[in-house]
Amino acid sequence: MSPSFHKCSDILDDAAYVSRIVNEIDRLRSLINDTVVCEHASRLNGGRSCNVEHSSIVGLGALMGNANYHARIRFHDGPPSWLLRVPRVASFAVGLPVSLADYLVHSEYATLKFLETTAVPAPRAFSYGICSNGTDYGVGVSFLLIEELPGRPWTGEGVSGNDATPDEKIKVWSALADILAELEKHPWPKAGSLCFPSSGINVSAVASDRFVVLTPEGPFDTSTSYYTAFAEQYLRLIADGQLYTEYPVDAYLVYRFLKDNAVQLAQQDTEAQVPEKFFLKHVDDKGDHLLVDENLNITGIIDWQMARVVPRREAFGPSLVTADMSALCGGKVSLSVDDVALAGVLRDKGSFELARCMADEKVRRFFWGLALETKWSYALPLANAILKIFGVDQDWTTWREMALSEYETDERLKALVHPLRPLLLGAFAPSRSPWVQSRSFSASPLQYRTPKSLNVAAFLVPEFRTSAITEITSDDLYKNLSLLSAADQPLEDELTKLYTHNPAAFIYAESNFYHLRKNTRVPEVCILGRSNVGKSSFVNALASRQSNALAYVSKKAGKTRSMNMYGFGRAPTTKELQAQGSQFKDEDLPTHTFHLVDMPGYGHKSLQEWGKNISHYLKKRQALKGAILLIDAEVGPKDSDFHMLELLAEAQVKTSIVMTKADKVRNGLKGLHETCTKVWDGIRAIEAKITYESKWTWEKEVYVTAVGSKNTDVARSTLTTARLAVARLAGLVKDDRPKVERDTRWSGKVVSFEDLQLSPSKASDSETNGHDNDTEKLSRPAEEMLASPKVMPKLPKTSSGFDPLRG
Repeated sequence: MSPSFHKCSDILDDAAYVSRIVNEIDRLRSLINDTVVCEHASRLNGGRSCNVEHSSIVGLGALMGNANYHARIRFHDGPPSWLLRVPRVASFAVGLPVSLADYLVHSEYATLKFLETTAVPAPRAFSYGICSNGTDYGVGVSFLLIEELPGRPWTGEGVSGNDATPDEKIKVWSALADILAELEKHPWPKAGSLCFPSSGINVSAVASDRFVVLTPEGPFDTSTSYYTAFAEQYLRLIADGQLYTEYPVDAYLVYRFLKDNAVQLAQQDTEAQVPEKFFLKHVDDKGDHLLVDENLNITGIIDWQMARVVPRREAFGPSLVTADMSALCGGKVSLSVDDVALAGVLRDKGSFELARCMADEKVRRFFWGLALETKWSYALPLANAILKIFGVDQDWTTWREMALSEYETDERLKALVHPLRPLLLGAFAPSRSPWVQSRSFSASPLQYRTPKSLNVAAFLVPEFRTSAITEITSDDLYKNLSLLSAADQPLEDELTKLYTHNPAAFIYAESNFYHLRKNTRVPEVCILGRSNVGKSSFVNALASRQSNALAYVSKKAGKTRSMNMYGFGRAPTTKELQAQGSQFKDEDLPTHTFHLVDMPGYGHKSLQEWGKNISHYLKKRQALKGAILLIDAEVGPKDSDFHMLELLAEAQVKTSIVMTKADKVRNGLKGLHETCTKVWDGIRAIEAKITYESKWTWEKEVYVTAVGSKNTDVARSTLTTARLAVARLAGLVKDDRPKVERDTRWSGKVVSFEDLQLSPSKASDSETNGHDNDTEKLSRPAEEMLASPKVMPKLPKTSSGFDPLRG
């Protein structure tokens, strides 16, 4: 990760490391219902009674790996024991998104059930459960129940405990060769991962790879499409700013080269098989997946979590278990002594086709790639090795210049070589940009009129500062910025009361949507954005808690790994609750006026890192009133941001788009214009999928924020408008801004009627779907409104009589 984001200490001392793991495992254990686990295991094992043993060891030597926690299920009448295998979805070291972890559980269960039909020594699988869809039997987490096999993980040591001798290794390679030969007997028609899509075991989407970089879905019919898709996925992640942020151009060139040369890997597979066949592979095969006894006999192969069905050349070619890791990481192109030894054993056993797959390390180099190296100096030897193994007889510098010329028409590469770097603050809204409306809210009428000047509602926050509408026409950030006047003081005072009079508080955090506390009365506004975009800073700014932070602001991206609920404003009184006729069955009494929900960053690993949880929250959360989508102005909108906009559109959630960190970029109005236009082009592309029966809609602004203003008037003014924007979303402030009517050519179903507000002469029950709407006549044309430096709505009481702003 780029140092501009990653500023935590390079060294984590042992005590801190263990402490964090202990806290994580304690939280995980608290979710597991041991009684239900025992009851379920007992039913599956002929009624034998048992108990759950949680290891007292955490860290090195514990009964767990980086991705999974294990608890032993010991049956009272003796062995064999079972293991409860639980994904570590909240691990600070690795962590798995819930949606991915659930799919891995499903796929691993299917893989183990398939292996039970073979002679491969793998654990038997007895049951699995998925918490997110309610099929966890009440265990409380997603899990696998599997057989505990005898033996210890093999890490290259011999019988004496020292490094294994060549003869001892031959014994291991001989047993491994038999296992590979057994897997060759069971070909599959496609590449992917095993799953139960309906009935029976089939090849489905790829589970993931060992680095938890989300892989292309699949399944794939050919080797070429399989290898090409892997390289293309890396290209997308690099272009999106998620991988190799310190050297994106060089990394992009490497993976573009791999994509173009994927055919070299596919040729051998295609020549050997018509039609192509694919085979199951344990992709995390670095040695400790093998269990051995005291005599180095293989007793089992474990950790099939990310196994996939792959082309022959990958399934049986040189892997990590036989690799010389020093040579592999150092960029030395060669087969290791162990590669040659295993190939020899395969030939001796008559597996000549498998031995031929060990002829070179092209596939191993392909998937090792640049190994997520953080610096180009570390990655350069790997890049040179890739060029060499694929037949390029040039050094990197020479080849790079040629490649830049060859790929000069690649739009993603051009964007990396010449990145757009916008600067400025404000709200940006093109004149023709309808947006999906939701629930009970309206959108903004701000318009973008000409390419020569920007009509903006400046949104500069001390950490998030906003101001009234103005027009910025120069690179001077504050030259034409309208500040709050004395007439605006009541507005500022009321908003200050709402956000600070009753101290804002952290309420709770939850990583699973279905574990969120029931809430039908308190409005919620969620904050979405890629990792490290500034969500926590936004929360702190609204609460005026920069020094005594309400939300923890990490220097490391991706630290928010749960839905964090924060409360703002005072709680309603008993009298006010009675006036509302509120019934709080199975939910807590309100402690605040509204909630802000800091969602997990979706760009640290991939957009789908928190997949189903974010989708479920946006589509199903009854209390959700709107969303704020933060986009990093320094790097511009990414594919993942537009995917999130699509999800918001699909869920019909009222959305305000906020560009953050504008003060960190070095171009002026041109850069801002290009970036905001890119956002709007994306919105229009999304909107093209949506049709409208009504011909009325509204414009939508994009706010742009900057951090670090030294101007106290600017800070005070802009913070007030930031608070106002959120209060509008929460439904606490009536949106008095005039609506812009615009004829559209869309036809089809209405996405949302709730907020349709037409001019009186054109309104009808059929157009509004019978909803009452507080339609206002346009008090003045939109152009007049845009020219006004002050458009601040009043802060009304709610219809129930509960005044949310009263201290």
